[in-house]
Amino acid sequence: MKVAIVINGVEGLEPTQATWLLGVGFAVRGHEVTWVGVGDMGARNDGRVIAAGRALVLDGAGGAARLGERPRPVVLDEQDVVLLRTSPGRDDRDWAHASAMVLLRLLVERGVPVLNDPDGLAKAGTKLWLFAVPERFRPRTMVSRDLEEIRAFVKGCAGGAVLKPSAGTRGDDVFVVREGARENLNQIVEVLRRSGYVMAQEFVPEAVAGDMRLILVDGRPLVVDGVACAVRRVPSGDDFRSNVHVGATVAPGYPTAAHLELATEVGEKLRAAGIFLAGLDLIGDLVVEINAYSPGGLMDADRFHQRDFTGAIVAAVLERAQKV
Repeated sequence: MKVAIVINGVEGLEPTQATWLLGVGFAVRGHEVTWVGVGDMGARNDGRVIAAGRALVLDGAGGAARLGERPRPVVLDEQDVVLLRTSPGRDDRDWAHASAMVLLRLLVERGVPVLNDPDGLAKAGTKLWLFAVPERFRPRTMVSRDLEEIRAFVKGCAGGAVLKPSAGTRGDDVFVVREGARENLNQIVEVLRRSGYVMAQEFVPEAVAGDMRLILVDGRPLVVDGVACAVRRVPSGDDFRSNVHVGATVAPGYPTAAHLELATEVGEKLRAAGIFLAGLDLIGDLVVEINAYSPGGLMDADRFHQRDFTGAIVAAVLERAQKV
C-alpha cells in the first residue's frame, strides 16, 4: 500500500516520536511511506492534491530507517491511506494547517481514507471538545473570557482550580490557583486571554501523582494480549504539570475497569466524530483532556509493557484502508 503521513514539517521528525515509529511500522511491513509537511501541499489544475514529500527508506533487511535525501512529487489522491499526525499548537503557520485541512477534505470526498478525519478534528481538535464528554466523566469545567465569571468559578472550587488556554499543547501557559491564594488570578486570566478563551477546571486531588495517557483506536481502548496501551506521567517536585516537556517522568500505566468503561463511552463519541486515533488524559477517574491530533507515548508504552502497540495501530490503519 501507499501511505502518506502528514505532519507539521519533515525537518522536525525525530526517531523517538510516535509518528516516526508508526512510519517505520508501515515500512517494515513492505508499504511505501511518504512524509508530507503541511506547508508542502498544493493542487493541480485537474484538482488532484499534490505534495513534495520525503520517502521513508529502510537500509536493507533489518536496517535503520532514514529519510530519503530529496523531496519527491506525490499525488495524494493515489495514496491508499493518509495518516494525519499534525500538531497545530506547536506551529505558528496557521495558514499552512488551514490550507492542508481544506485539501485533505477534498481527499475524503473522493474516497481516500484520511485518519483522523479533518472534519472530526475541527470538532475534537481543541480542549473545548471536552464538553462532549458526559459530565460525570470530567472535572467541573468552564470556558470563558469574562474575568468575573472565571473568578466566580474559581472561588467555587474548594480545592483550587487549573487555568489553561482552550487550545494549546505541552503544558504551555497552564496555571494552578490554590484555595486562599488567588491574588494573581487577574494577571493569569490576562495572560491566557491574549491567545483566546480561558478554560478553568476544578483541581483533581489525584493530580499530585500525575496523569495517565490511554490510547484509543477506532473508539476503543487499544489492548494487546490483555494489556492496555497506557503510560503514567509523574510531575517533578518543582512543577505540578504532568507534561514530559516540563520535566515529568514516565512510568507504566495500568487502567482500571472504571477507566476502560469511561474510555469506551467517550470513544463512541470520538468514533462518531471521525477520530480514529486518540489519547485520553486521565486524572483519578476523570478525563481532563482529549488528544485528537497526534497522541504520543507509544515508545514508552511498547517498552514498559513489552507489547507491540505501535504494530497494532499500524495493522488497524491498514485494515481500515482495505475496507474503503
